[in-house]
Parts: sequence; structure tokens; C-alpha cells
Amino acid sequence: MPRIPTAEKIVRAAAAKAEAVRENIVRKAAARRIWRAFAAVPLAMATAVFPAPQEDAASVPSVHEVALAASAAVKLPGDGSGASDAYAAMSLRAVPAAGAPGAAFTAALAALVPAADIPVPAAVAFTPAAPAAGNAEREAAAPADKNQALQKELRVWIDALAKQEPFRRWSGAEIRLDPLGPGTHGWLATLTDPDVGEPVGYLVVYAEDGPEGGYRLGEYGLGSYPLFAEPVALRTLRENGYLPPSGEYAMTRVYRHPLAAAWKVRVNDSLYWLDAKTGEELPLDERAWERAAQAQAQIPPAEPGETVSGVRLNESFDPYERLPWLMGEAALPADSAEPILKRLRGGLHVRFVSEPFGDPVLYALPIIGYVAWSGGRVDLAFDQNGPRFVPLVLMRELGKFYK
Repeated sequence: MPRIPTAEKIVRAAAAKAEAVRENIVRKAAARRIWRAFAAVPLAMATAVFPAPQEDAASVPSVHEVALAASAAVKLPGDGSGASDAYAAMSLRAVPAAGAPGAAFTAALAALVPAADIPVPAAVAFTPAAPAAGNAEREAAAPADKNQALQKELRVWIDALAKQEPFRRWSGAEIRLDPLGPGTHGWLATLTDPDVGEPVGYLVVYAEDGPEGGYRLGEYGLGSYPLFAEPVALRTLRENGYLPPSGEYAMTRVYRHPLAAAWKVRVNDSLYWLDAKTGEELPLDERAWERAAQAQAQIPPAEPGETVSGVRLNESFDPYERLPWLMGEAALPADSAEPILKRLRGGLHVRFVSEPFGDPVLYALPIIGYVAWSGGRVDLAFDQNGPRFVPLVLMRELGKFYK
């Protein structure tokens, strides 16, 4: 009579067989991914890719809890100014959990690529099962040959603003750098309070053209919902039922100016556009995005060494309490900053109205304050999930101001 194996032996045998199958799959998957990676070198990646959360997820995860892959730049020819474009052109499938095949892929790729050609670690990944990465890993999203100069200039602007009361929490904040999107030659610097691990703001910077190089400060903002906050976009995807059963989708940052900034989300054959600040779904397609107004105004510099000469933040208000743009009221003059600043100093309301994509999207935003720089630049603040500070010369081109 044959011996009947015990339950324990059956479980062990099944586990051993499953482990063998898993290891075989891992080896084959890693080999395929390494081959694809080398076929694409030189390149860099800036597309955020996420696994769909489990059905029993209780709440929107924090920035550190959402899976995010951000591969470091492979060394590019020249000064690396094209790195941000190369970053944003990439997309991947869902990131595996810690210890899954993605880890084997990263290790194998790092072992095969000569160290001299990679200025920073090959990949940085955040998964729900992994601890939050340190500051050095977060800053690895920028090419090494640009990182030091960019960090230095960012610190000058951050320190100048941190002396003002609304920006106090920027002092000593950690910086995470991400490429802004294709065609921008720009970077998004997200600031995090190291004591609580919470975002406190962001800055957008552009690489200057020309032989002297350098960087130019674009928009910046305050609060725990910075530009391109992954949890905000994830909440919209979940609430609208867009998260696929397969758990695979890709999110790419696209940015032309502060009012044409979006997550481009691809799920199977569907494409969704989400506002980069609020996460709201935008009624856009590829053609509508291409029609978006491209701002031509040259952003005035905030030169290193400049100080902040004035800051004001008023209470927010509902811009739809009145609809002057529909009632035939004349727009406020904005050729110079003074008429608008005078209203703000007097606590009076100022509304900003823009249609960056034409009829599909209208933004009506409350102007709640400003930052004035010693060199003459003025940045107006509007409330959109926290204050966003945008150069007046740029806003003047993108829309109109009303009482």
C-alpha cells in the first residue's frame, strides 16, 4: 500500500515547485528587459508608472507609498541639457513590489553597464512595500553633470524665499528633482520637510540656452499638494474607475506653461489627461493638447543674489461668486503690475481667467497675493490646491484679470 504523504510534505513540495517556476520566470524576464534597455541606450526615464492599488486600500497613499520609478540619466553627449527631454519620452509597465523581478533587473543592468558611463545610480524605485528613499536617491533623478550646479542655484532661490513667513518651512527642506516633460529643458524640484516627510512646496526651473548656461526660475508654489503630486492623480483614477484589473498603466508629465500642465495617463488603449495640480480630468486629446497656447513671454530672471522685496497673501475666495468675464465687464489693466498690486494690498478681489486649450477648458482663479523681487520681477499668486506663484508677464499673456 503506497504511503500517503503528510500535509506538511505536500505543502513543501508545492512551495519548492512554485519557487522554481518563479525563478525561471524572473530569469527570462530580466534577460528580456536587459536586452531592451541596452537597445535604447543612451536614454533616461521620467515617466511615473504605478501598480494599481489593492481593492481594500483605505485611503490615498502618501507620496512615498505610491510606486514610482525614476531611472537615472545615462551619460549624454555635450552638457546634458537634453536630458530632461530624453527622460520624459520613456514609459514602463507597472513597477513590481520590493524584491520582485524589477530588483533583479536593476542589479543585472548595473553589473553590465560600465560604471564610468553612469553618473548616478541606475534606477530609483518606490513601492508600497519599500521604505521611503533617502535624499540622495531622490535627487538622483537629475543628471550628475547638471545636479550640482542646479542644486546650488535652487538653494539660492529657496533661501531667499525661506526668509519670508509663508515660506519658512522651505528652510532645510529636502529636494527631489524630476524632469518636467518633453521639450521643456526644465526640472521640477519638489520640497519636503525632512522632519515630517511631507511636501511643503515646489519650484520649476529651466536650463538657459546659450554658451553661459545657468538656470531660470519659473513658477513655484506652497503646500502639501505640489505640482505633479502622484497621490492626487491616483485619487482621480481610483474615483473614476480607471484603474485596470491588470494593475498596469503609465503616467507621463507634460508641461508647456503653468496652465497647460498635465498627467498623460495611458491605460490599455485609453488615454486620460489630468490637471497636474488638482488631478481633475481634463476634456483633452492629443490634438487638443497640441493646440494649447505656447507661451512666448520671456520669464524675467530672479538672479542669484536678488532678495524678495515684498510678499503678500490674502484670504482665498470663490472666483465664481461673480462672473465679470461673462457680464461684459472690462478687464483690469495689466500692462504694469501696480494696478493689480494696489488692489491686492487693499484686500480687494482679483480674478484671473484663462482658456489655454480654447473652449474645452476655462480656468477662473482667485489671485490672492504676490512676491516681488528686488530686480523688478513680480510673481502673482493664485489659489489652486495651495498658492501657485507665476510671473506676471506670463499670466498677462495667458489670460485676463477682472475685479
